[in-house]
Amino acid sequence: MNTLHLPHFNTMARHTCELVDGNYGNSHHTTRGDHKRRTNTMLQYFCGVFDVKKLTDVTQDMRLSHLYDMLARHDEGELTINTLHNYNSTLNTVFSLARGDDQLRIEGSDYLPSRSTIRTTPPSSMHVGSVLDAGAQLRANGYPDFGFFLPVMRGLGLRRRETVMQDYVRLLDSLDNNNTVRIIEGAKGGIGRHTHRRVPLPLWLVPTLNALAERQGDRRNVIPADLKRGQFLSALYYQYNRVRDDHGLAHLHDLRASAACTWYEQITGMPAPVFTDKRVSRALDEQARLEISHRLGHHRLSVCTYYIGTKKGYQ
Repeated sequence: MNTLHLPHFNTMARHTCELVDGNYGNSHHTTRGDHKRRTNTMLQYFCGVFDVKKLTDVTQDMRLSHLYDMLARHDEGELTINTLHNYNSTLNTVFSLARGDDQLRIEGSDYLPSRSTIRTTPPSSMHVGSVLDAGAQLRANGYPDFGFFLPVMRGLGLRRRETVMQDYVRLLDSLDNNNTVRIIEGAKGGIGRHTHRRVPLPLWLVPTLNALAERQGDRRNVIPADLKRGQFLSALYYQYNRVRDDHGLAHLHDLRASAACTWYEQITGMPAPVFTDKRVSRALDEQARLEISHRLGHHRLSVCTYYIGTKKGYQ
């Protein structure tokens, strides 16, 4: 986004720099510089998308829109989880200084994935019925694609980007005798067609995949022609977060973690470590983690701790 052509950007940038300088003084050079850099990126978004003229024009909905845009960029591999939390922390600081209150404060724990690499709390979406109900509510709200995406992420353990970009006609055609389907489109790093990543297809998910394939028709995916992928992803985050609390759900990424925990129990016969202190043998645990890592589209075994819990305590 070219800042030179954004109305009011320079004025707002000067204002935020003054706020940061006034709060942090000369003794916090690194912190002050980080806040300025992040706020400049934020201002480009608010000026370019909403044409705001001053910081106090920003609303909570605008803040959430920016947050979902950053989540979409994280899903594209542009931003790390730590970066998301740092940006959110900066915006909380800047808006508190500009407004003199915390009305626009957003708690990162409510919307962003955890910074920790080890899952310590069970995913919120283990109960498939809750996910299906949330999807039904999204469809009733006028967002049929989003309503179908939720059970896909829960059943196949897909990333949000993979879910949005998936060719559902091809996906159904890839069903084999082992009742698995091949994941290709939207894979991290663009390596989907160069790997043989297959995941089991739950029977309860078949009607949803059929509905998505029908909606897709002869297109490559279900992304509307008048929307960019980033816009579609941002809208998905926004609409999901409007309904999730009604069904006891948390972060959208929890759907993927729930799939991993389900697979762990199917492979080992024991609940995932995040649910219990009981352990299977080390060999069986590593076998399960290797298979789950492959299904999730990762190449590092250690990443499974984020989805299913610790490796400690094995014999």
